[in-house]
Amino acid sequence: MATWAELGIDLRGHSSGEIKVVCPKCSHTRTKKSYPCLNVNIDKGVFNCWHCSWSGGIGTGAYMQQIKKSYRKPEFRPTVMSDPA
Repeated sequence: MATWAELGIDLRGHSSGEIKVVCPKCSHTRTKKSYPCLNVNIDKGVFNCWHCSWSGGIGTGAYMQQIKKSYRKPEFRPTVMSDPA
């Protein structure tokens, strides 16, 4: 089972509740290195970064890797305009 320290997440002395901390995966590459973009719910054992989408949990012993969002470009369908237009 993974711990917060093994994941590199510093809870700043908190033992329960939901807190925002610095993300160990992406904050060192950002301009605002000290901005807390990682939400951690200590009671549920889950975390989510709003910048790099790194998320997961420690309750099951395994954590999810970064989720890549996939987008699909809409298909262009030209329409013929009528004469009154």
